Amino acid sequence: MAKRKPSKPYSDAILTPAPKYDPNASGAENALRWQKSAAAKLDALMDHYGIERNEEGRWALLAFILAYDFVPGFAPSPSKDPRGRPVKPSKMVDDLMLVSELGEAERQKKSVKNKARLLTLNHKRFKGQNAENLRQRYMLLKRLDSPEHKRLRVFKKFILTSTNSPKK
Repeated sequence: MAKRKPSKPYSDAILTPAPKYDPNASGAENALRWQKSAAAKLDALMDHYGIERNEEGRWALLAFILAYDFVPGFAPSPSKDPRGRPVKPSKMVDDLMLVSELGEAERQKKSVKNKARLLTLNHKRFKGQNAENLRQRYMLLKRLDSPEHKRLRVFKKFILTSTNSPKK
């Protein structure tokens, strides 16, 4: 089965080949050159997928998104009648964060509209977005009969079962 192509092309930092082995240098020097190159590529990969470098759980998120993009059978199977554009895994993560942030404000009897505004000012994943659009997206995700709510519920279940699996 063919691999899915990423939605947007990779940057030059990711596509640049790793440094070649230098027979005149020591093994430690060669390893250090490769390690520096790999670190720069991982940073560029996180930028490519919109993951903040200091975000908690960034490695698990990167692993999940890469598996979703490239491992056949890892992504949830499509419905019998797929409609519209496929949802990117980073969008599902954003939706999950949005529901947790605005849901917490709602549980505390605080203004959801104000919390959405604060998210657009302070939260790295939502910075620069329209606060009203975030609030409307939250209301849509909250509605039990919406396809977005169903998709989010499946995603939550997938995340919980994969993180709670017994370790061997």
